[in-house]
Amino acid sequence: IFCYFDKYSKIEFITLLKKYQSIYNFSIILTINNLEDSIFSDRLIVIDSGSILLDGAPENIFKEEKLLKLVGLNVPINYELYSKLRLYDLIEGSSFDIDDMVNELCK
Repeated sequence: IFCYFDKYSKIEFITLLKKYQSIYNFSIILTINNLEDSIFSDRLIVIDSGSILLDGAPENIFKEEKLLKLVGLNVPINYELYSKLRLYDLIEGSSFDIDDMVNELCK
């Protein structure tokens, strides 16, 4: 579904989904094969050959880069940038959004 959206339309769509999720208290389940689309998720489950390999918060899943690569997945570039900026104490926020990281750097 997300392959047809540009970055800002994708964010707008996800923001709208999350708004309705909080109002109507329902779960959103997405099946994806590109972790770039998962950075807005609260929880990720990585499945390979019918078995659950990883289950948890995106930040914890993305730390398992070697295992992700073994099953053909790449850590989102946003997370790589976020983790480097956090490593050098350049940002304090917890958002993987590029615009949020830029705003944090400009403070």
